Amino acid sequence: MANLFNLLGYAGIEGQFDWPWVSIIISWVHSITKLSMINSGNLLMALFLAGSCAVMTKTTALLEPKAAYWGALVALTLPAFNGYRDVILREPGFWFFTTLATFWMVRWALDRQHLALVAALVAIMFAAVFRLEAILLIAGMLVTVLWIQRGWLRAHWKLSILAVTVASVSTLALLFWLVHFPEQLGHRPAYYLSLLDPQSIFDKFNATSAAFASAALRDYSHEHAGRILFWGFFMALLIESVLMLGPFVLIFLVRFWRPLHPLLGVEATFMIASAGLYFAVLMIFFVQQGFMTSRYTSYLHVLAAPLVGVLAYELARYRKAAGVILAGLAVLAGVDNVVSLSEKRTHYLDAATWIQTHLPDDVSIYFDDRRIGFYAGYGYQEIAAPTDEISPDAARSYDYLVIEQPSTSQVVQDILNSSATAVLAVFDNGARRHITIIGPKDFQEEKKAPAEPL
Repeated sequence: MANLFNLLGYAGIEGQFDWPWVSIIISWVHSITKLSMINSGNLLMALFLAGSCAVMTKTTALLEPKAAYWGALVALTLPAFNGYRDVILREPGFWFFTTLATFWMVRWALDRQHLALVAALVAIMFAAVFRLEAILLIAGMLVTVLWIQRGWLRAHWKLSILAVTVASVSTLALLFWLVHFPEQLGHRPAYYLSLLDPQSIFDKFNATSAAFASAALRDYSHEHAGRILFWGFFMALLIESVLMLGPFVLIFLVRFWRPLHPLLGVEATFMIASAGLYFAVLMIFFVQQGFMTSRYTSYLHVLAAPLVGVLAYELARYRKAAGVILAGLAVLAGVDNVVSLSEKRTHYLDAATWIQTHLPDDVSIYFDDRRIGFYAGYGYQEIAAPTDEISPDAARSYDYLVIEQPSTSQVVQDILNSSATAVLAVFDNGARRHITIIGPKDFQEEKKAPAEPL
C-alpha cells in the first residue's frame, strides 16, 4: 500500500483498503528519510511505542508521583500491551495517541485548564487516523466533563438545559444523516455504524440465543438462553481481560487493604469511563460477530495502564514481599516479550533474498506464504490455494512456486512429476520448517544485486 502510494499517489491505493492513512504516513516517512518502506514502518512503530511507554509513565506519575517507576514497569512488561506491539502497524500509533489523550484528560481533571481538553481532542483525532474506533474516546471525554463539572452544571441549570438541548438536536441530526446517507461515510464508518444499530443487535442476539437454545439446552431451559449467553459473553471478556494482566493480577489484592483515591478520584474518570464504554462495544461486537480475540481486549489495558501502575505501587507499599514478587514476575514477563525460544524463521528471509538475486522481475510466482513475497519485494499477494490443495494443474499457471514444504513432500513430488520443473533451492530453519523453490528445468540463473526491500 505504501509503495503503491509512493508510486501512483492516492489513485493507486483507492479501493485497496478503506482506511489507508497509515500507509500514506509510511510513504511520507520513506520519502523524507530515504529508508525502505519496511524500515520506515519499523521506525514509526518504534517511535510510537517508545512514546506510548513514556506517556503511560508520565500519566501514572500524575496520578501518584511515587508510582512512576511502577508505571514504566507496567508499560514495558504488561502482556496485553507487549504481546501485540508488532502485530499490526496501526496499533502503536493508535496506542500512542490514546495514551496522549489520557494524559491530557488527567491533566484537565487536576487543573481544569481548557487547553488540556483541546489537546486531548486533537490526540483523539490523530488516534482515529490509525483506528477509527478512537472516536469512542470522545464519548469518554463527554462523560468525564459531565461528571467532574456536575456541581457547576447544577448551579447553572438553565445553561445546562440549553447545552443539553443543543447537543441532543445535533446528535439526532447527525444520526438522521448517518442512517439515511451511509454511502457518504465510506465502507469502514458505515460498517461500524451497522454494528451499533440497536435493531440489528437485538435481532442478532435473539437469533444466537435461539440457535444456542436448540443446540445445547433442554426445552424447559430455552427461556434462559438469552441470560446465559449475555453473562457468558460478559464473563468471557472479563476473564480474558484479567488474564491478560499477567503477573499484575496481584494488584487486585490491594483493594482489600485500603481505599484508593486515585482509583476513585476525578483524575481517573476518563480512564474508567473510556474503558467501560469500550467494554460495552466489545460486548456488542461479540454479539454481532460471534467471536472475540485477545488483540481487541488488549486496548482495555492500554486505557487502564496508569491505574495498573498505581495499584502495583500500592501493593509494593503495603505488602513489600508481594511487591518484590510482582516486580520479579514482571521482569520475567518483560524478558519473555523480547527473548524468543521458539524456532527461528530466518529461512523466510533467506528464501526472499535468493528470489531477489536469482529470478527475473517479469515472472509469475506462487507464494505459499505471503510474507516471503513481501520480503522479496512483491508486496502481499493473494494466495490462490493453500499448499495442501494446490494441484499440478494449478501449478502450471505459475513460472515459479515457493512452497512451505520439504522437497521430498508429496505435494512437491506431484508437481515435479507432472511438469518440466525442478527444485531450484531449498531453505530450512534448522528444525522442522522448510521452503522449496520450484522452477523450470532449463532455469538459467540470473544473478543480480538484491533489490531494495519494500
